[in-house]
Amino acid sequence: MSENKQLVMVASLERHLQKERSALYEALMAQACIPTGLPFPQVAANYLWKLNQLAIADADYVFLLIGNEYGPLSEKGVGYMHQVYAAARAAHKTVVAFIYNGVDKPSLSLIDQTRLSELVAQLKTGIHYQWRNEDELRDATERAMERVLEDFPAPGWHRNPDTVVKNRELRVLREQLAELRRELEEGRADAEVDLRLFDDPTAYWLCPYSCKAFREGQLKVLKGELRVTWKRLFSWLAPAMLSPISETRVATLLSEYLQPMALLDIKSRWPGSHAVADVKPERAALDVLKVQMRSMSLVRFDAQGHWRLTDAGEAVALKTLPAMAGNLGA
Repeated sequence: MSENKQLVMVASLERHLQKERSALYEALMAQACIPTGLPFPQVAANYLWKLNQLAIADADYVFLLIGNEYGPLSEKGVGYMHQVYAAARAAHKTVVAFIYNGVDKPSLSLIDQTRLSELVAQLKTGIHYQWRNEDELRDATERAMERVLEDFPAPGWHRNPDTVVKNRELRVLREQLAELRRELEEGRADAEVDLRLFDDPTAYWLCPYSCKAFREGQLKVLKGELRVTWKRLFSWLAPAMLSPISETRVATLLSEYLQPMALLDIKSRWPGSHAVADVKPERAALDVLKVQMRSMSLVRFDAQGHWRLTDAGEAVALKTLPAMAGNLGA
């Protein structure tokens, strides 16, 4: 695992958001990030603002968790969340907002509603995600980290160099061992690649999924099962896996490719439906895909869990993808 970890300052109000803040922290830690920052209480607390200023200064990224209220005002006459946003922008930090858009709305005064609306409008001009529950917040956090790491890379935090030097020989040996394993796997992949499933039109990846379906203003969460040939499935993912990609990214790509198929499936079972969103393959289906791609020697996985084509996988992709593209264009 990389020694560098990103520091993420999380700003939120304390009231009503304890569980959601914990969910966001858990999602960040699962991405090997270090969350920092303290929530602002309902009663103004300027000492917390000073501590959070330090967290902003050290942070690689600043995440704002916006609930359904504006919160207390600072000495400057603006809300603390508003003040965090302004300070992060002034410090040239990458800011990501997670904006609540559920049905739970408190009885705010007109001025609080106006202040909250103005803050949300500003946040929506930048990177932002909307959420209604803890699951959606966790999913949005994972997607946000993947995006900022790719589009706005930051140096992160790393161990004291003195500590690293003491373990240099061990690290070198581990790197050498990893290289030997990689060479062994690539050699085995070249020798053992098996494409019989690609040539079998009756062999499918069975993918149970869930999605949000829409019909005449109604929304339902529905489940179904889709079938995709292994050759087509490989053609979807192979271009992205020419370089290492995270498992979260694999799941996102699958959701995008499965959406049109899911729409046809839902239309046949819920007549009148016109759109679907948040198509999510079940975890078990993703595990089957991982095992099958590995057993066919097409994909390998590094220590961080990233997916990447083997040399044999790249050769198969270069051979099969142009042919499939020609068939589609014919």
